[in-house]
Amino acid sequence: MPASFASHAAPEDEQRKLKAILQRLDWVGACLLLSASLLLVTALVEATIRFTWSSGPTIAMLVLSAISWISFIAWEWYITTHERKAEPVFPWRFFYNKPWMGMLLYVFFRVEGGPRLNHSLHLLLQNNFPRRRTL
Repeated sequence: MPASFASHAAPEDEQRKLKAILQRLDWVGACLLLSASLLLVTALVEATIRFTWSSGPTIAMLVLSAISWISFIAWEWYITTHERKAEPVFPWRFFYNKPWMGMLLYVFFRVEGGPRLNHSLHLLLQNNFPRRRTL
């Protein structure tokens, strides 16, 4: 077999590479983005299925989602403008790129908001305006 067939690096080299890769990840930004999006989607889904819009769990999830979104934007600004080892999940330069932001907003509202709104309106109309039986 050729000498370069398998990785012949020492285990210490592999561990240093892995540690360097893990240090470059923006763990705080990833967790904030995940929590913000999951809380928002869960609030939108559960408000139409299990809870009402004015119930405590729905309002709590919406408020926590808003706090997570604001924290995510503030963290991404901080990590982009200050010299940090971690690479941001959403670099601050994206906010100044109008076509990119337009595309992201379109995808967010069209792909995520459109079907959710369609589903919510269907349930609202179905529950408030039941079909009348005709002969």
